[in-house]
Amino acid sequence: MKKVLSDNNINMKTRKKLMEACVRSRLAYGTQACFPKEKQMRKLESCWVQHLRYMVKGGWARQPTPEGVEEECYKYLYRNREIEEIVGTMPLPYFIEKQHLKYIAHICRSPNNSITKKLLFAEASKQYYRDPWICIAKLLHVSTDQAKVSTQSRSGFTELLRHLYGEEDSTL
Repeated sequence: MKKVLSDNNINMKTRKKLMEACVRSRLAYGTQACFPKEKQMRKLESCWVQHLRYMVKGGWARQPTPEGVEEECYKYLYRNREIEEIVGTMPLPYFIEKQHLKYIAHICRSPNNSITKKLLFAEASKQYYRDPWICIAKLLHVSTDQAKVSTQSRSGFTELLRHLYGEEDSTL
């Protein structure tokens, strides 16, 4: 896989599609239902950017050390966001957030007797219960009540996601 992704004779768009189909789907597997913590998200993003660097010619190149400086410069020539722009892909945390929100909206639109919907809307019975709607509302940049309402309508929720993550993705 590494040879295919780093082969500059293959068109970048083709390599990007292959990367998103094979690598990103593997990295993001299971994050729909269980949103990763910040430390886990950094590890996933680090792995994603490493794969992207292989795709870009000079992706692993370092900046030259300025003259007169004793210490060696270890900065990459391209920053992570620049690598993502060169390849033309969405940052992995945005993709994972969007997939998670789409999954929650899917659960909200399911029948009322669905077990996953009952668990999502369950009332707190324990003292240290963590309400999932607080995290969902934070990702949507709305209140918890607005998050519950917006996930009920497919068209309204799709419009909200387009507003948050941009128009570039037509697979909403």
